[in-house]
Amino acid sequence: MKQEIEIDQFRPSAVNEEALKVGIELFKRLDEGAQTGEWDPFLELLHEDLTWFAPVGGFQGLHKGKSSMAELFKHHAGVTRTHWELKNIIANGNEIGFESWTYGTIEGKSYGNQLMMLFVIEDGKARHIREYAGYINGVGDFVGIGDAEDGKDAYTYKGR
Repeated sequence: MKQEIEIDQFRPSAVNEEALKVGIELFKRLDEGAQTGEWDPFLELLHEDLTWFAPVGGFQGLHKGKSSMAELFKHHAGVTRTHWELKNIIANGNEIGFESWTYGTIEGKSYGNQLMMLFVIEDGKARHIREYAGYINGVGDFVGIGDAEDGKDAYTYKGR
């Protein structure tokens, strides 16, 4: 099927500088929470009526409410210690995306994945979040597939 694309419908918007600042702070707090298990600083920047989408097993699908994400991170606080190594920022208006190589341990087992978190910023907080994963549940001992370093070099063409 041939798809018609109306370019003006998808033309990128100028970056909203305030949204970019909030997005960067969200990403930094996401990384800090993943490393320490302390998620309250990240949760402070989420809108009460948050919607978020996760592609990974156990949490797959669309979720509603800041409290549902708090439940997810309550789980992660005890089992996940990863670092979200920033590789690229993609921005379109108030939609700010962060590509990263995410690695570390989950439940004490090695883990690696190419991830992108897209934050839609409204009123100084994340109103919508979409997560994209290079590998559905990652690679490494945690999932028993591949080496936790697989995919680490995806950004070498950018010198990163």
